[in-house]
Amino acid sequence: MVIVLAAVSIIIMLPQIYEHAIIVSGDSLFHLNRFYETYKQIKTGNYSYFQTLYGFNGSARIVNALYGPYLAYLMGFFLLILKSWFKFQLVTGFLLLFISGYSMYFLARKISIKKAIAVGLAIMYMCTPWVASESFTAVGAALFPLVFVAGASMVNVPKPVSILKLSLLMSVLIEVHVFTSVLAVVVLIPFFCSWHD
Repeated sequence: MVIVLAAVSIIIMLPQIYEHAIIVSGDSLFHLNRFYETYKQIKTGNYSYFQTLYGFNGSARIVNALYGPYLAYLMGFFLLILKSWFKFQLVTGFLLLFISGYSMYFLARKISIKKAIAVGLAIMYMCTPWVASESFTAVGAALFPLVFVAGASMVNVPKPVSILKLSLLMSVLIEVHVFTSVLAVVVLIPFFCSWHD
């Protein structure tokens, strides 16, 4: 299953690999500026948690402090290691595709769907526009099936949801993509209403 999901991730990325191109979507420049900022801070050792010193034309805007600072520093570290935007997009794109496929597979298995069908669902999810794109919504979408895993656990009386796991999931979603965390709350409300103590 892992090999299949990895192979599908590579197949989806083949046009970008073949063209040796960077994909710029609607919000790409905003997030690339965020990651460039943290990359330069790590590279120079000149850290500023609040103000942008390098990205956004060094305009001292407060961006990363309000919009996933830890993810931004992780991405800046990736950029420092990979040394080019093309390699950065390939690695992060592959990871997002693979994680989205695996999280959907995990959800399908959690609700007792057969392995072969679960793999098929995972592949279909990986091919959806909000996952197989270079927009930042792909980051939240990669983890979104785990919200339904938590919801399924809420209605599973013998094994109720772990509050610690749910708190961790919501914390990660808030860190990586705020809108996805809002959607997660909306999705979990019906499950919560049917939750049995």
